[in-house]
Amino acid sequence: MKSLSCLKVGSLEILVSVVIPNHNGSKYLIKCIDSVIGQTYPYIEIIVVDDHSTDNSLEILKRYGEIIRMVVSEDFGASSARNAGMLSSRGGLIALLDCDDLWERDKISKQVDLLRNS
Repeated sequence: MKSLSCLKVGSLEILVSVVIPNHNGSKYLIKCIDSVIGQTYPYIEIIVVDDHSTDNSLEILKRYGEIIRMVVSEDFGASSARNAGMLSSRGGLIALLDCDDLWERDKISKQVDLLRNS
């Protein structure tokens, strides 16, 4: 997975920012983030917004190091966490994923292809 800041058209690549709000979702986080890391589309940045978790979510997120960007917010709820993630994104497209959900490996690739061909 490449992380770069770009919006390109035609045959060139579009960076997709994946925003994951999290509040005490430690039991789901690893599978969720790994489902994004495993995408077949290579131009993705992962932003996880931790909304004042009291479980071990922050410890889990720190293990990913530079693979993800972590934003910490002050328990304002999922909508506010999504907004914070979008504000810190660099991609030309934004994809939202809840911390207790998973994606199929080709989800982003299929969506980018659909947007290119529409």
